[in-house]
Amino acid sequence: MLTILHGEHHLQSRRVLTQTLASAQNAGRQIAHVEVKNLESAALRISVQTQSLFAEPRTIIIEELHSLMKSKRKEELIKTIVEFADLDDVELVLWEKKQLTATELRQFPRATVQAFLPTRSMFTWLNALSGQQHDAVKARMLSLQRNAVDSDGEQFCFAMVMRQFRMLMEAKEGQGAAGQNFKMVAQAKLFTWSQLFFIHKQLLHIDLMQKTSGSSFSISSQLELLAVAM
Repeated sequence: MLTILHGEHHLQSRRVLTQTLASAQNAGRQIAHVEVKNLESAALRISVQTQSLFAEPRTIIIEELHSLMKSKRKEELIKTIVEFADLDDVELVLWEKKQLTATELRQFPRATVQAFLPTRSMFTWLNALSGQQHDAVKARMLSLQRNAVDSDGEQFCFAMVMRQFRMLMEAKEGQGAAGQNFKMVAQAKLFTWSQLFFIHKQLLHIDLMQKTSGSSFSISSQLELLAVAM
């Protein structure tokens, strides 16, 4: 059997992966993590077909297969996974940190697929971020942020807003370049460089404080203070 866990909501997908591993352990299954960086189809085939002395069923975790560049090796790995997808004594679990496209998912017609995606509240908040100083704008930002935290959790919100400001800085630096995301460029124009540098520095500070237990405030509280200070 084959299960695919994919999408940008890594906290949720990792939680499900951990639950899957716990269930496998409780069921007495062999568990193996397979690194894809240098994995060849023949080695994966051996890993799937090799049984323990007691012929225990196996759970094999393969992470970030789709991070590999398009190549013959990647195609062969996918073919091998599809070939063994129906084995009763082998559970294959693909974990992907990105959301797979419909085309990518069609390569695994018999897979059980679970997608872990940010909610609409998350994207509404991220897309509305602005460097404008009006009180009404700040009040709206706080409201949207709280909705996003309620729906997606403060840790995921923090990870996504860090990512958003990195992309905004890249967009502002490369304004007008070929292949630019025009929506991101338009949003970047709502910030000055000094605002972007200040916000990015504050986000890095929040990250450090959380990792070192250097703050008594929650992540969401610190994000709210930052929203007011923008």
